[in-house]
This record gives sequence, structure tokens and C-alpha cells, in this order.
Amino acid sequence: MGSSERWTCLVAALLLLVAGSAAAGHEGAIHFEVGAPEGCFDENVDGLGYGLSLDYAYDGGGALAVGIGADFLIYGHETVLMSLPLVEDFEYVTDNNVASLFLLARLHGGRGRIIPYLEGRFGGGYIWTETKLSDEDWYDDDEIARETNWDDFMAVWGAGGGLKILLHGRDPRDRGSRDVLLDMKVVYRHGGRASYLTEGAIDVDPGGRVRINPSTSETDLMQYELGVAIRF
Repeated sequence: MGSSERWTCLVAALLLLVAGSAAAGHEGAIHFEVGAPEGCFDENVDGLGYGLSLDYAYDGGGALAVGIGADFLIYGHETVLMSLPLVEDFEYVTDNNVASLFLLARLHGGRGRIIPYLEGRFGGGYIWTETKLSDEDWYDDDEIARETNWDDFMAVWGAGGGLKILLHGRDPRDRGSRDVLLDMKVVYRHGGRASYLTEGAIDVDPGGRVRINPSTSETDLMQYELGVAIRF
């Protein structure tokens, strides 16, 4: 069985394992996210990525919630100082970014103050590199130009699990309650094959000539998310 078939089976299991009953509810969450490159992506990218994720989910009274989410990570950052004749010093600031938009299915494993859960995701991703040219003066940081140097799209899917802990409110499964929960999760996100830039992939010589050296591979990430969920 291939990796895509395994992920499909896992998401299907989430959809089938609907059990228990509770009041229907909405839930929105925001997380700080750390992304650790995996596989071939890890071979090309040095270090971790940092960013944010958002999601919204609704359950119809059972253990299964469905919804939508998005995340954004900066997986590389580089600043290059340049100086040209008759021109003040300036700098190139380059950010390597990856984002995704996905549908989610979440299977809750309890109805108390501590709630374990499983989560599956499927959607699309966008990976791009953007460079900003600005002067070096610390007191104004004037932006001279901004440009996307490289971008690509890919499919994304994955699965993981987490734990929610009630911080404020009543039982987070009660109808009409507005509760605040600490939300911790780990998700393995498989990203399809894409072309992208890494730190050092853009080389600017003193004469102003630019050379770009892209990498191509699958874009897998292990995502660690810590945040706050509000249930209403």
C-alpha cells in the first residue's frame, strides 16, 4: 500500500468512527506553529519553520467535527548587505514561505475537561520566496522594492492528533457554553512535489547580477502546534 493510500484510509477511518452524542458546537482556534522539514525537504532546508495556523470546526452533536483551516510558515530568512558606487548601502531581505488551505475532519475521544482527538487534513499548498529591497538606515527602513522570486503549488494531506485542556468555562461539550481551551497537536503533513528556493539559493554578485538555484522535491513537514481554542 502506497503512502497516499495509507493517508486516504486514515482519513476514511476518522469519518467512520463516529460515536457518542453531545450538543452541537462551533470551535475556532489559533496556534503558534513550528514546522520541521521531513524527508527530501529536510535534506534541502536547514532549520525549522515558524508561523501561525487557524482553523474552524463544527460538530453536529456527535464525536466527529468537520471544518476548514489554514497555516503559514517562514522556513528560511536571509539578509544580504550590498553597496554600489555612488549609492548608499542597502540590503536584500529574503523570506522563504509555505502556506496551505485545507479541509479537516476531527474525531474527539471524550467529553470532559481533557479531550484527546485525532485529525485528518486534505487541501492545497503554496510555496514562494519573496525579496524586499530597502535602505540600511535603522531609523526609517524605507522599502525600495518587493518581488516574488519563485513560487509553486502542491497538494497537501496529512493526519495527527492532539489534546485539549479546559482553561475557562464549563464542560466544553455543553450547549451554550463559551469555553477557552489550551490546544496542543502534532500533525504530519505530506506536501506534494514542488520547486522552491532555500537559504543561499539567490546569489547576487557585486555587479548586481542575480543567479537563482531552485530545489525540487516533496515538501513534507512535521507540524507542532500550540494555541488556544474557543468553543461556542
